[in-house]
Amino acid sequence: MSVFPNPAQNEIHCVLPENSEYELYVYDLSGKLIRKLCPEPIAESSTEFIQRNAGLRLTTGSMVLKININELSPGIYFIEARGEKVLLGSL
Repeated sequence: MSVFPNPAQNEIHCVLPENSEYELYVYDLSGKLIRKLCPEPIAESSTEFIQRNAGLRLTTGSMVLKININELSPGIYFIEARGEKVLLGSL
């Protein structure tokens, strides 16, 4: 899983390797669960925009999610995506 931008202020984008259902969780540095996130899938035209501007290369079947992080205090966090697989990222 890729997370960008990093650092971020208002929203982040998570790139997951396959288009599947995931639940996203945010943890602080101590491993404490901070909150469950509600991701919003990005439309294909937005995905193309993100690829051009972030330099990402998405594989066929990958998925990009937009997540509002306004309610998180500044700091370092870890993101876990739980679905058929468990994926980790940082923000």
